[in-house]
Amino acid sequence: MQEVYGNEMELVRLPFPETGEGERKMHTASTTTLAQKENEMNLEVSHLKVYPNPTDNSFNLLYSSENDKETFYSVRDILGKEMASGTLRPNVVAEINSSVFKNGIYFITLIQNNKLVEKKKLIIMK
Repeated sequence: MQEVYGNEMELVRLPFPETGEGERKMHTASTTTLAQKENEMNLEVSHLKVYPNPTDNSFNLLYSSENDKETFYSVRDILGKEMASGTLRPNVVAEINSSVFKNGIYFITLIQNNKLVEKKKLIIMK
């Protein structure tokens, strides 16, 4: 499923049942996808793999990118408490110990050059 942006106004001619003619302004969604928005903003293509997910005692982060810059990661619980953080090198697997994490949903964010690069969900089930 692609995320779609837009809320443009367009004049659409619709037939009214009584007279067969008329005009109405209607909202139409644009076909700009998230990927197209990222390309327009000249964002770098990146991919974060989180596995296994769901997990119990540890999980791996694999970050692939077009550049070789170090990227900061943060793992936060549903309330925003930071549970783990560090740096990732592209195309190098990082194993994260989650043995002290409680069951629940966690959010992993990647930051590069003070910009959000990617965000993923992680589920801990013990």
